[in-house]
Amino acid sequence: MQIIFSAIFLFLISLIFAFLEIEIEGKNGWAKNIPTWYRKSGFSKLFYKISYNKPLTRYHLFVLLFIFFLFHSGFFFNLSWTIQNELKILLNFLILILIEGFLWFEFNPNYGIRKFGKKEIWWHGRTKWFFGIPQSYFLGFGLLFVLSYIFSKLLNNFQFFMDYLFLMGTITLLVILSFILVKPYHGWYKKMRKIDESKEFNRKIKFE
Repeated sequence: MQIIFSAIFLFLISLIFAFLEIEIEGKNGWAKNIPTWYRKSGFSKLFYKISYNKPLTRYHLFVLLFIFFLFHSGFFFNLSWTIQNELKILLNFLILILIEGFLWFEFNPNYGIRKFGKKEIWWHGRTKWFFGIPQSYFLGFGLLFVLSYIFSKLLNNFQFFMDYLFLMGTITLLVILSFILVKPYHGWYKKMRKIDESKEFNRKIKFE
């Protein structure tokens, strides 16, 4: 039962994070119109290689660091640090990054599944696609599978591996079920933009 709760929690924070990035980026994915730097040289070269030719931006650097440290926050609030807890955090961090990336496309009114293609998504355009899915997604889930197995061996706990297989399967099911929420979300997204009250807050304040 705990695994199901963990899967639901991971899915929900991935979904909320996707909603946040949709608000920030809109139709301009990979922080294209955000005032941030883009790098593929120097210390950014490693990220460029392992992310299949995606540039590192300051936006993504700080977002990833924020999530990574947030996942470790429990250790500063009476959660005991153990090898097993640390390995769980690393796997959960990878799961969130993978799932959030897909949910961004799924729920973004400017994309959706119909525009989930190599020609539409420039930051996935430099990698190979199989069955309409970027290679990085296959390798990402493959890495999760391999790491969870290796970690189970390190811990001498095969149940650890089985738990993560069940966790990933449950999250995959939740992602599939979430398609029923896409249309209502798009409706709400458009409805909230029909009324612009920003001018009320942009007026200069007069001091007497």
